[in-house]
Amino acid sequence: MEIKKFLSFIILLILLLFSPIYAEGIDLCNSVFSYLQKENFNPIKQNLLSTGENTFPFNVVVNIDSEEKASKNLILVFFQEDVLGNENVISDSITKIKDSKYQFNISILFAYGEKQIFSKQGMIFGTQVYLDSINTNEDFSAIIIDLMNEENSVITKSDKITSPSWLIQNSYNIYTEQNIDNKIPTVVLSQLSSFNFFEDKCLSRFFDKEIPAIKLNLKDSKENKEIALNVVSQSVEKYSQTPDRVWDFHFVMIRLFRRYFKLSEINLLRIIIVIIFFWVCFIFLFFFVNRHLQKRAWNTIKNIWYLVPGTFFISIFSFILGKVLYQFFFYSSSDIGKIFTLLSVQLVTVFFFISAFYALILLLNYKYEEKSIDYLLVFSCFINQSLFILFDISLCPIFIVICFFSILAITLKDNFIHIVIFALMMLPFYPYISTLFSDCDISLLSRYVFSSKTTFIILPLVFYPSMLIYFRILTSLKIYFNNTRKTVISVSVFFVIFTIFTVSFLIVQANTFSAKLKPPVQIAMKNDAKDFIILSYSDKQIFDDTIRTIFINLKDDVEMCEVQIKTDRNNPILYTDNDYTIASNGFVAFTIPNNPPKNMSFSYGTTKTPSIITVSVIYKSGDSENREQNYNLQSKSITTGAF
Repeated sequence: MEIKKFLSFIILLILLLFSPIYAEGIDLCNSVFSYLQKENFNPIKQNLLSTGENTFPFNVVVNIDSEEKASKNLILVFFQEDVLGNENVISDSITKIKDSKYQFNISILFAYGEKQIFSKQGMIFGTQVYLDSINTNEDFSAIIIDLMNEENSVITKSDKITSPSWLIQNSYNIYTEQNIDNKIPTVVLSQLSSFNFFEDKCLSRFFDKEIPAIKLNLKDSKENKEIALNVVSQSVEKYSQTPDRVWDFHFVMIRLFRRYFKLSEINLLRIIIVIIFFWVCFIFLFFFVNRHLQKRAWNTIKNIWYLVPGTFFISIFSFILGKVLYQFFFYSSSDIGKIFTLLSVQLVTVFFFISAFYALILLLNYKYEEKSIDYLLVFSCFINQSLFILFDISLCPIFIVICFFSILAITLKDNFIHIVIFALMMLPFYPYISTLFSDCDISLLSRYVFSSKTTFIILPLVFYPSMLIYFRILTSLKIYFNNTRKTVISVSVFFVIFTIFTVSFLIVQANTFSAKLKPPVQIAMKNDAKDFIILSYSDKQIFDDTIRTIFINLKDDVEMCEVQIKTDRNNPILYTDNDYTIASNGFVAFTIPNNPPKNMSFSYGTTKTPSIITVSVIYKSGDSENREQNYNLQSKSITTGAF
């Protein structure tokens, strides 16, 4: 008996040592299907496309139907590339889900082709194929789980759409409970999703089908199997406990005592109505009921009324000038460098011209009083708050805090406190900016920053209340020193301090974000395709049609393969059993998933018109088990007929 156990152990060890650590293509799909079949989960194959004579990769689906007829459907998405090495997590998760007997249908999709490194026309994604096959008129929700990501994070927005608040709240609470919340924001503003520089292609495919979805990224689930299992099972459990699954687009969340609390759209509206009501009452009582105060306010404001429009328009001019200065005198090759250098130049330019404008007022205008700045600040904050709340109600908390600081600045007269308030007025924007940079696609953000026609108007609107407090500080210093030279020195000192702090802060932030970026994948062009790609074709004449079959033999596994046909005709393919895309007139390409088999053939009906058939492949240049490496590109062409 002991000998039998020992032999079994040796056989198992040999299998583990010599089994493939990393599978791709059809081998990966077969491994996933066999594993799920062995676990008695009754998997189903779903072809990604019309394959013709070829054996291409496929999706694998496991359906867990409710015992009673249910209208609710949950799609749980895993990536096939993550399955090998995470079998225990997946098996335990599916078993736990089945044993729970939920009152809704669950489809577990093992999608192929979601972690492609390269892109081409006619890309095949497993999630897109699956979504095209279901009736999306029914009630669907989706949870996408990446078991082998580089960090623990939650993706909630893409292409100007956000996940529903209940999905976000459930997921953030799960991550907090599992102590993997270091990448989770403390404050969540739905307004951030309105920008087009947040993109996750997998999430976008569900949003395009109007299916509420969220993506959960888990770091190295092989080492943290218990955490991964808890995240998967708890996501389904919390979904079952959510009674109202409305897809809302305006909300605010905040983490308190390790729990996320939500302000829904209706609650935000209630807060806004109350705040605006009290704000209007405050202004009305302050300026219109008290006739003496009213007269004094208007008499003092008329001497400095141009401060607000002057600050606003000079800020706009400075932002535009800063961009021009960047384009002429500064250069950065990286997107991060471009963004932060441009911001540094613009902010320093704005502060320089605003400081110069304020210095001129201090030196030339002796008629205004300190109180007049307070009155302007009250009106400005009210207008500012109202404009941005009309833009998006989820911004309400930020501008309520700014209004609170402005009232505090009016009430307290100490210069040091005013300096602190000036700094604190930037604080409400930190969670906003931090989330923006941590979640966005840097290349898309860079494109937005340099092409946007509205940022040079929006940013001055955001910051001009804090500029009024800055002017109030300078006015107090002018009264305190009662000396022109010292007043100018004070303005200069403020400008120097602001410049040093701003540039230093942005350099630190730029270095922090740069450290997170991956180096670009290197592709080397190879000209020795003669041995790597064997390309041939054969023709068979049937009446006036030519049945052409292209034969492709590849020396090794490839990451991507593209087969293109170019001809003078509008469409070189009359009919075929294979899927293909029309790139342009006379130019078509067969649709091929990533990691195709080494041997492929494509048959199609055509005419005797000459054509050029080109096969291009990208493959790994090093060890096939090392995923982080450089790649080679090779192509080979043949001509059919006289071209």
